[in-house]
Amino acid sequence: VKFYPRKNIQSKNYNSNSQTLNKCTGEG
Repeated sequence: VKFYPRKNIQSKNYNSNSQTLNKCTGEG
């Protein structure tokens, strides 16, 4: 998973990658 800007987290595959994005961004 790539690093997405925090404003784009919900518009990306947030539901499917929520755990991974949370690790990458510390948000969510």
